[in-house]
Parts: sequence; C-alpha cells; structure tokens
Amino acid sequence: MPPYVEHGHHTSGTTAQRPHNCQVGFRYFDTTLGQTVVFDGTNWVLSTRIPPRTVAVGGTAQANANALAEGFNLVTGADGTAAVVLPTPQVGMVVTLKNNANAILKVFPGVGHTVNALAANAVFNQAAFTCCDLHAYNATAWFSKPLLPS
Repeated sequence: MPPYVEHGHHTSGTTAQRPHNCQVGFRYFDTTLGQTVVFDGTNWVLSTRIPPRTVAVGGTAQANANALAEGFNLVTGADGTAAVVLPTPQVGMVVTLKNNANAILKVFPGVGHTVNALAANAVFNQAAFTCCDLHAYNATAWFSKPLLPS
C-alpha cells in the first residue's frame, strides 16, 4: 500500500524524505526518528503527544466560554448557543475538536484573533457530531481542516 498523501505531500517517511514547501502545521511521521514532527514554517519540530481531554461547554460568548487546549478536545453539552474558546495560537499548534453533541457548537478565537479569515473575534460554528483540526497559522490566526468520519 502506498504512503498516505495530503496536500501533495507524503505524510510519513524517513528524515531525508521530509517534504519541502508544505504548509505551516503540516504533520509528518518521521520513520527515522519514530516520532511525529510538525513544520513551523521554517523548521521541523517534534510534536508532543498530548492526552485527550473532555471539555464541557460553558457560557455563550467569547468572554465566558470554556477554554480548549492543544491536542484532542472532546466537547460535550453543545446546544446551539453554548461556546468554547481556542487557546492563544502559536505557530504549529494544533487543536483537534470533536463536537460530541447533536447541536452546533460555537467556537471563538481568543480576543483579537481569527478563524478561517473571518473577522477578528468572530465565531466559527462546528457542526453536530463532527471533528476538525484547527491549525495555528501565526500568532493571531487559526484555520480549520474538517476530518472525515471513519
């Protein structure tokens, strides 16, 4: 079976086979190291394995929503009005978000930040029972990548 390709690049291989000219936040499993590395725009940096966490929604606005963290976040309790807020972005940071409810989940960036080139502070709606990766593009912006169901 050939290696998986994403955005025109293989997602695994040896250190010497790492792709060039890939997007910030691109993840690559380095078989030489036996670890995942992430492209930060200039260099490949080791990705730490962060255990999943469950986050209950809280509040309905950016100011009072419960915070997400880097890594996998299983969010419970979405009701179409409840919200969560993303952490302060750092280049290469990835937040995986699973909305584990049968309603839209409101996802806010931090104050003054953006998601998917929406206006600063604008809400991003995560559909019911869906999962996406949010990648920190720079120190103020996130972009989302939907994950296909298994």
